[in-house]
Order: sequence, then structure tokens, then C-alpha cells
Amino acid sequence: MSIRDSLDDTAAVRTVLQKYIEGAGGRPDLLREAFHADAMMFGNMGAKRWDVPIAKFIDRVARAESSPAGAGYAVEIGGISVHGDAASATMIELDYFGMDFVNLFTLARFEDGWKIVSKTYTSPGARPG
Repeated sequence: MSIRDSLDDTAAVRTVLQKYIEGAGGRPDLLREAFHADAMMFGNMGAKRWDVPIAKFIDRVARAESSPAGAGYAVEIGGISVHGDAASATMIELDYFGMDFVNLFTLARFEDGWKIVSKTYTSPGARPG
């Protein structure tokens, strides 16, 4: 794999993560594009574990009466690592469903491009105020 291929793959993974970011703000169609249909999500929201197929997360976003991304929503992609047809990324989300999250994504390359296959996350609990 050349350096150019590596840069192209990293850009493609970043594009998928951008779909996640925009989708998480209330665009379930973009979430469906970003995630593999069989993807899973594992983590905690405060003290509550929420380990579910990704479809449940997408349904929750779709059912939200307003954007789950609060007024202070901010995202930082901490790093992307690509190794052949596998990739990982870290992301911090602030003010999402009233909480702050650290997300760890695993992605795989399929015939139709990169897809998120798992999301593992943690949140220390609801934000104060």
C-alpha cells in the first residue's frame, strides 16, 4: 500500500465519520449510510449499560422530538488508524443527549466502501446544569 493509498483511505474513513456526526444530529438516513446493517454498539450512558444493535440507536435518533445534539454540541476526532481493510477511530462528543461521550469506532472496508461495524463508548454521566 502506498502513502497515497493510505491517505485516500484515511480521508474515506473521515467521510464516514462525518456522516456519523451529521446523522447523530437528527439525520438517521446518514447514520444508515455510515453503519453496517449488522453493526453493534456497546457502552454506558451514566450508570446505565446500553449494548444494542445499531438499529436501536438509529431508531432512537429518528424518534427524538428535537436534535439529540444540544446547543453546545461539539466533536473532536482524536485519531484515525487504517490497516488494510480495517480501521479504527476515536471521537469525543460534547452535549449529546445531554451528556459527553468518548467513542471508539471500528470500521471495515466492503465492496461499497468503508462502514462502521462497531461503536464502543463511555459517558461519565449527565452534564451538570
